[in-house]
Amino acid sequence: MAILDGWIWRPARIEELDGLAGECLASMCDLLEDQVVDEPPELKGRVAWGQFLDRRHHSDQQWGRFGTSAAVQVFAMAHRWDEPERSVYETAPLNVLAAVLPEQAPAENDEAMKTEDFDDPVKLAFIVDALRLDVVDAKIQGPHPAIVDHLLSLTLDTNEGWSTRGTDGRHRQDRLLVTAYALRALRRFPLAQSSEHIVNAWEWLALQLQRRVHLLGEDLLALGCLALSACPESRHSRTVTDALAQCRGELVNRVATTQHPAIDRPYFNPYSRGKVNDYLFLSPELLTTLLFLEDEARPLETRAFLLAVVDRIVKQIESSNLASSDPQGFRVQRGMLGTVDQMWAARVLYAFHRAFRRNPAALRPPGSLAVKTGTALIPITIAAIVLSVVLLGKFGAALATVLGAGLGAVLTLFLRRRD
Repeated sequence: MAILDGWIWRPARIEELDGLAGECLASMCDLLEDQVVDEPPELKGRVAWGQFLDRRHHSDQQWGRFGTSAAVQVFAMAHRWDEPERSVYETAPLNVLAAVLPEQAPAENDEAMKTEDFDDPVKLAFIVDALRLDVVDAKIQGPHPAIVDHLLSLTLDTNEGWSTRGTDGRHRQDRLLVTAYALRALRRFPLAQSSEHIVNAWEWLALQLQRRVHLLGEDLLALGCLALSACPESRHSRTVTDALAQCRGELVNRVATTQHPAIDRPYFNPYSRGKVNDYLFLSPELLTTLLFLEDEARPLETRAFLLAVVDRIVKQIESSNLASSDPQGFRVQRGMLGTVDQMWAARVLYAFHRAFRRNPAALRPPGSLAVKTGTALIPITIAAIVLSVVLLGKFGAALATVLGAGLGAVLTLFLRRRD
């Protein structure tokens, strides 16, 4: 199987996949522009997005901060795909989002504008993830937006992260998802990461991941690793290092035996916020792929898996576009086009593109070396046999083998250059 993977993922094939990934991200932007929500009067002419983008589930009256945050992140990644210095806020619709994704929590409650969202640390983390997108994932030096401080103010009094619960069960329940996502969202704000509000958060998360490493789904394991990977040096303990190694190893073992990754089955993650029940869908394959794409020392065993996931995303979007006259994006179960799912798919494509630009060879699976060795041995062997037969009687088998090896080397060099 390794040799087959190495042959399938030739350099030319990986380069082609990178080009198609860019086309798919452009298609997602077309879909988002087509399904923007601008009818509700509370938006006052500004734009936002809802939970769904497909014709069956989309509503011009429903919008939210999960969907809006996800949409603007897709636009930012597309704008900066090959222009890292481009200002994303010079282009619509990112230039009219201040009221929907503000940098400061509203002072007064406004039911129409859903200001109760600012008491939900999960939605706050989504808002934080969509701020200062001119740098996408790069660290922002200096002061951070006020809403980041608001997110920090909602942490537990133990400084061990967040809970979405009220006073009942706050220290015991609904903690892992929000703590992992919020710490991930703070990766770009070094000053916020040094806050005393979260001094014990990475340690707590690391312990929870270690205790449940064989029980958690790949979505939460990968999300937890993404959060721990951004742990600042000042908070990086032995527990964090061990948890990262153990959880990454668990994910490596799980994906190494996955022959046909399913990309359209996000896992349902419910949480309670006071008397309100909410949820977040997370794709195990997409989050696991994102984790290993962001890891510059990515394990060999994961490369065939992550390339297969990227390939399936691309083929799915391509085939949907061919079958419909409307712009199409990344689909999940029952043909739904979830807005947050677009963000995760776009993040995978964007991380793949950056990894490809840095070092294409680091994406190739372990079978690549075997293929190159096999490519070299085949012409050498054939040439040696042919020359041995022709020259055996006159010059001897030894000389024939030497000449055959030389001819094989020339043929190998030619084949490698073509590859």
